[in-house]
Amino acid sequence: MQKNKIYKTVELLSDYKSIAPLNEKDDTDSQESLLKTGISYAMGGSIIESGSYIRSSINSNPHLSISHFNLGKLFLKRNNLRNAIVSLENSLMLSPGNTEILVFLAETHEKFGNIQVAKEYFLKISKKNPRLFEPYLGLARILAKQKRWDDSINFLRKAKRIAPMEKVVFYDGGIIFLEQNDIDTALVYFLRAYKLDPDDERISQMLNKFKRIKKK
Repeated sequence: MQKNKIYKTVELLSDYKSIAPLNEKDDTDSQESLLKTGISYAMGGSIIESGSYIRSSINSNPHLSISHFNLGKLFLKRNNLRNAIVSLENSLMLSPGNTEILVFLAETHEKFGNIQVAKEYFLKISKKNPRLFEPYLGLARILAKQKRWDDSINFLRKAKRIAPMEKVVFYDGGIIFLEQNDIDTALVYFLRAYKLDPDDERISQMLNKFKRIKKK
């Protein structure tokens, strides 16, 4: 049953259905070569070519978790959250308990609006590996959406203690404090994020908004 499910999923990935599959051999070297080429194209920004190679890699061997994982990440780049979830769930089915896959899957469910599912994944990850900041940050975002401010801030502080040099902790933290209308604390967080990465356009845009607010 597992084999049929995965084959069917690959055939239904409509984003790449129009791309003719490459001529691949059934040996492991060919499959790994296809995957590596697909990843290389993705890193270079060639999304369509990357999808073609990764899909061919899956057709060559549909039971390799990393192929489904990379296809899921590719769908994320295209903001195709529904197919990203399908690919990541296939990857997790082939590699149960893999923390990296779980994090991507939780964050994708969160973006897709499956808040309860995302929350359950984040809680599972935090228990499995309490030294990762991502699940605590994810829980902070979700609880902020639910206006459970105290719980949200507690999880944010946990993420900050674990990863004091991660800009995403401070950027997301700034957003959380903005949602509480705590402008001063939000600005502190955004400034810290900017200090960690002054080239990040999202952070710069947020700070520019603060400048416009002050001028008013």
